[in-house]
Amino acid sequence: MCELIFSLQDFLKIVPGLAIFPLSFYLAWKKLGTNVVASTTFGFDRTTASRITCVDLSNLKDRPIAIYSMHAVVNESVTYEIDKFEPPLILKALESLRIETKPYSRLRLGIDAYEPEFYQPNRIDIYLVLADRLIKCRTADHSSFLPIRKLGKYQKAAKETSMLNGLVYNEHAAFAITYKQEGHVKTAIVDSSGFIGRGWDYKFNMIPVASMNSAEEVRKTLEQAGFGRFVEGFAVDDLRRLQQSLQADSPASGGPTA
Repeated sequence: MCELIFSLQDFLKIVPGLAIFPLSFYLAWKKLGTNVVASTTFGFDRTTASRITCVDLSNLKDRPIAIYSMHAVVNESVTYEIDKFEPPLILKALESLRIETKPYSRLRLGIDAYEPEFYQPNRIDIYLVLADRLIKCRTADHSSFLPIRKLGKYQKAAKETSMLNGLVYNEHAAFAITYKQEGHVKTAIVDSSGFIGRGWDYKFNMIPVASMNSAEEVRKTLEQAGFGRFVEGFAVDDLRRLQQSLQADSPASGGPTA
């Protein structure tokens, strides 16, 4: 009987330790490894490439991670860099952040234009490059870990960005209207249909198709519409000719390089 009492007393001493063991194990597990959930938002503009516009990252571990770059893998076949961070982006422990991506003009696979389809049934996986490894973000109920060299098995799409006065455009952009108003220089884009957008606040927002043959004709149309009365001066650039000139000078075309 005495032995039974002593055994019961000893057991009661270790009960508190047994009770907190699952919590201690859980807290330790939260600090081990990496587990990031990514959700993506897609969008497009009339004169830039369709792209992943936002990536929301949630760190499910109780330890911060430093992210050097972020990549997309489309249908387990093509990868391209979404963004890179200098200095590295810090995703704090058990926190979330939103990354808004920069626009670009197009993607290319070699010399061919490449436009990924972001919506289902196509699959988009998000990878993060850390200092010593590559991690695949969990987008549903799956997660995996790959060394960075594994991206080498995918075709790599190169990102191209055409820009004028800080404004990104693609092959659907026809002309740029640069004007000065109240001391500020602004640039608007005329797309291939004649629609004027991207920095344009005037009711007159279309160039007739008959006037879309040259920058001189676009300028004449704007003058006839009285645009000069509202600004301190303006110029029109032919973005199609500029694109052709850049392509002729690019290494992929075999032309001269800068």
